[in-house]
Amino acid sequence: MIKEEFKNKLIEIFSNDIDKNHNVYGLISFMEKSDINYHMADLTGPLGLASFDGVYIDVNQIIRHISHDYGTILYFVILHETAHMKRMMKIGKTEILNNLSLPDFDLFFEHVVNEELIADKYGSLMYYLLNKKLYPSFYTQQLNYSDNKERYKTRARGFFGQIQNDETKYKQFVNKFIKKIY
Repeated sequence: MIKEEFKNKLIEIFSNDIDKNHNVYGLISFMEKSDINYHMADLTGPLGLASFDGVYIDVNQIIRHISHDYGTILYFVILHETAHMKRMMKIGKTEILNNLSLPDFDLFFEHVVNEELIADKYGSLMYYLLNKKLYPSFYTQQLNYSDNKERYKTRARGFFGQIQNDETKYKQFVNKFIKKIY
């Protein structure tokens, strides 16, 4: 489900996009056909976030902080977060909580990196299918490169040990990142 306000915002953004090569109506149709709730939100930190309740996209942060090609990145972030949400729906809450509660940091980190790589691949594939052009790989997190993966450890340590197989703790953790939902 996507609110009319979010649809209108996407149409507005992509009608002002310099290259106008994004299939915004294909993206909206894709979002509408999913069983996912999409929300525009102000987030602390990430550009997008997937949780048990849906996908949250910080459209304003993307536009404000990414001066180059923000339309391309916005489009991809929606697809990337959709991948996370689809995985969560497929795997289920119990398994998600278990994976985010692994007591060994190395195992936890490999799980998180693997999920990010899957979301990047899915986002890139869907971007291609919807737009008939490749998504620039240098815009992804590129966690397949050891230097980037190593730098990502700092971020992962920030949520290691936070969930403890507890859905309430998971929701509290996610809510730390959501300032406002539109």
